[in-house]
Amino acid sequence: MKQSRGLKMEEKTHYKKGVITPYNINIAQLQNPNVVAWWSAALPGFGHIMLCRYVKGFLLIVWEFVVNVNSRLNSAMVYTFTGQFEEAVEVLNTRWALLYVPLYIFCIWDSRRVTIDLNKYAILADSLSSAQDIEPISFSGLENNYLDERKPWLAVFWSFVTPGLGHMYIGRAPSGFYILIWWVIVLYFSHGLQSILYTFLGDFHLAVAVTDTQWFLFLPSMFGFAAYDAYRQCDAYNKLMGQQQSLYLMKNFQSDCFKTRSTLFSKELIK
Repeated sequence: MKQSRGLKMEEKTHYKKGVITPYNINIAQLQNPNVVAWWSAALPGFGHIMLCRYVKGFLLIVWEFVVNVNSRLNSAMVYTFTGQFEEAVEVLNTRWALLYVPLYIFCIWDSRRVTIDLNKYAILADSLSSAQDIEPISFSGLENNYLDERKPWLAVFWSFVTPGLGHMYIGRAPSGFYILIWWVIVLYFSHGLQSILYTFLGDFHLAVAVTDTQWFLFLPSMFGFAAYDAYRQCDAYNKLMGQQQSLYLMKNFQSDCFKTRSTLFSKELIK
């Protein structure tokens, strides 16, 4: 019996549920591979950020902006959608555009592949009740972070106010600050605020004239991703908190006489 329990402890250590650091919360959770792939298609790098693969995700986003802007791909798309095919061909820089395709396809494929692998890992971690091994609060000399029940609609609200703020609200500083920095850059070069101002003043022709469509087309993807990912992560953290509380109460306060089919296996795992 002791040997079997020792093996179970090794399994729980091997398949960790996640970790809370002073700057981020990273957990293994079930995600739809097609949704992650879709966000990689919307803007390469977003799918990897959803999976907390920050180094790869941040580099892919830099690559996306560099290649897309130099190829004038977004401008060519605008001309194509409006039926101005000759202008689309004229504005497109094929030397940069041909570099775009291979890595774009790789981003979609790789994010979907990693999601499927992480889903298998998350199932194993949940089957071993690894959530109880996560420290619910983490301190450092500069910052602290903790697991708490937060409101997903507030995460969406702050993401719509300014993309990145929703992630800061839920304790994901790397995602929040990176999205916020690129939001400011895109908003500046697209002249988005000037366009909004002229629209409110009723000068629609000037609002269209001042807008740089090459940069402006990045904004919808950033808005949508920031709101969706902040909501999804907030909901996942709330579920993790409930799972931790359930396991703690079951281990320390539930009587051994109270046994159900669902608790027999869980009680054995958390001993």
